[in-house]
Amino acid sequence: MNISPPTVRHFLHAICVPFALRRSPRPNAGAARSEGLHLDEIASCIRAPWERTDPFEMPAEVRSDTDLWNALHPMQALAYFHPHVRPLLGDPERVRCWRHRDIHSLRVELRHGPWSEALKDRPVIELRLPVLRCQLWVFQPDIGLLMLELGEDRARPLDEVQALLDTLRRLHAPYVDQSADSSREPRWFGGHCPKRVELLDREGRVIGRPGDFECQTHAPAEVLRQFGPTARALRHALEPDRQALAPLAAHWRSLLAPLRTGDDQPVPEDRGQLDVCLLGDDRAPIMNWLAFDDVRQVGRGDWVRTCFADAPGSDRLPYAQGFLADFEKRHAYDRFWYEPTETSDHPSRVLVSGYAFIYAGDADCHYFFANEKNGAHAIFRHIHIPMGLIAHMQKARLLRLAQQLSDIAGRDHRSGQLTLPPQREIENIYLQFIEFTQTGWFDEATPQEQGQQLFAMWQRELGTARLYEQMRQSLRDLYDYSELRSDRELNQSVAWFGLIALALSILAVVTGLYGMNVPEGNAPSPAEGLPGVFWGVSGVGLLCSGAAARLAWRMFRRPDRRPR
Repeated sequence: MNISPPTVRHFLHAICVPFALRRSPRPNAGAARSEGLHLDEIASCIRAPWERTDPFEMPAEVRSDTDLWNALHPMQALAYFHPHVRPLLGDPERVRCWRHRDIHSLRVELRHGPWSEALKDRPVIELRLPVLRCQLWVFQPDIGLLMLELGEDRARPLDEVQALLDTLRRLHAPYVDQSADSSREPRWFGGHCPKRVELLDREGRVIGRPGDFECQTHAPAEVLRQFGPTARALRHALEPDRQALAPLAAHWRSLLAPLRTGDDQPVPEDRGQLDVCLLGDDRAPIMNWLAFDDVRQVGRGDWVRTCFADAPGSDRLPYAQGFLADFEKRHAYDRFWYEPTETSDHPSRVLVSGYAFIYAGDADCHYFFANEKNGAHAIFRHIHIPMGLIAHMQKARLLRLAQQLSDIAGRDHRSGQLTLPPQREIENIYLQFIEFTQTGWFDEATPQEQGQQLFAMWQRELGTARLYEQMRQSLRDLYDYSELRSDRELNQSVAWFGLIALALSILAVVTGLYGMNVPEGNAPSPAEGLPGVFWGVSGVGLLCSGAAARLAWRMFRRPDRRPR
């Protein structure tokens, strides 16, 4: 007996792309640095089609109940979080937000493999999804998050939704594969990628360049033209002096414009430009709200695939039983996952794998789960998504610090010895870590018990606590060694001052014995008798004074030591 696959009647799909910003390097100006980057400077480089917005601003007037609900939802979001967390969502000195004014919908062609029994006869499926929100969040000093929220109210089999979750989040092709269809010429395509993605405006016109992940011919030149830039960009990123930008698919580059997302984009001479540096791999984090016809119909294997944003499959389980022994305990938040005999309420559950967040329930639960006004639908959009932005900002900030520490380490090309950067550069990274600790690091975002438990699961799966401790210890070790090096140089300077003082004291004794009056009459040459002593003592004294002045200048030009 064939059992129909589970059906998703409504869904929300939010893609969150974390990245770092840096000043674009001027031609022949060396490596770009992010020291001193401030939100005001970043704001001057973000231009149309992006426009500044305050997601929590109250409108001047409302004309319908829908507008009123939309106006009051920010109150729900801000009231949910701790007072010291709220500035991360709205304080213009810590974070700023822009919205894309042109994008209206997204068209994607999904490719399915033979593993999907329900869709094996449909090699390509086209979806056109409305864009609910497209926001660009920038956190002080240089962390950006692109948030693209999509939604659809058309019923689709879970296989299609799983394929969407697996492929649409791809920022570039992680590898290249070849189609095995014997009925036509084999084609090369990006593995785990959609076939094509287009961004559309209100009139249905394509914005920028579409993202193509499949070659139209089998010609080697075409394959290299399609995937060569990605391979070269990944290779060039290994060169320490190049600071190449990580590859991005064409539709993501079009969405992030006018920010610089590729080395092929020129840097303007007349104005500032910012580079987008990805913090992670090809998989962007996602957050999803799924309303099923019957959530109890979803099998354990499909729960695992959905939790990990894996491709659809026909096997009962995608992984071994032993690997999944603690799946429910570790990844499922089943506070409301009722048994049928426990209550008449509809069950719902949350799945967390770090890079993926799933909130699933019944579409027929209109009083709560499908309630767009103040039910689970609103909670996901106005509480879970901001919570996810904070969690991914924390991970991105720590990854950026790890990248900075890696970039400053190097060896001398001649001697092969390890070289450390100037103390000022180390101190700048250390102060950035202190700023993050004081304003952006916490392991509890809300006083609500459910929120505390979900945020703890999110942080645990992202590994932010371990990464934070690692960065803190690495920075402490580096700064301690920098201080030790500074103290050693200071001790050497003090020793030189002692030698100079000893030399000057000897000169003082000599001048006391011989006197320092120049003989009357014509002054003989410095080599003749007693006057030669005068000129010699004076010369040595001037040399010692010059050496002391140089040592003092080197000491006082040091950057201030860190606060104790």
